[in-house]
Amino acid sequence: MMTAVMAAGARAAASAGKAEVVPDTATWCMEGVVRDPARPMLLWRAVGEDGADAHRDRLTLASDEGPPILLSAGDDLAAMIDKKAVNRWTISLTSGGRTRVFAYFTGRPPVDQLSSLFSGIVTGAAKALIGYGVNGRNINIETPGKP
Repeated sequence: MMTAVMAAGARAAASAGKAEVVPDTATWCMEGVVRDPARPMLLWRAVGEDGADAHRDRLTLASDEGPPILLSAGDDLAAMIDKKAVNRWTISLTSGGRTRVFAYFTGRPPVDQLSSLFSGIVTGAAKALIGYGVNGRNINIETPGKP
């Protein structure tokens, strides 16, 4: 949860002009198809300019419209804070200026677990662990309610 709060702070600083925003130079390559009859998905992997693995994956719903994107990425911010978190991956979905974190994994999560989680998000069965959004100079943090 702490890295989500810090990520929100970093975005707020960047939007206020106090931090330099480094452009993402990764290229997204389609890696495969997740064959779910109700919700077919595409798996994408990020590749850096040098051709190396950029340590980010994403799933998109196969759609003719702009689909929601589930991002699976190495948590570099956590690794800077806690050396034990070097191989931690964060699974998040950003929509409408809000980012919701759904899971943390040690190491790159398997596609079958990502697709299962994404299906749960799309159907409303999976709930976010935490969410945040930056609106001007305000950071709004969501926490899950009582079950």
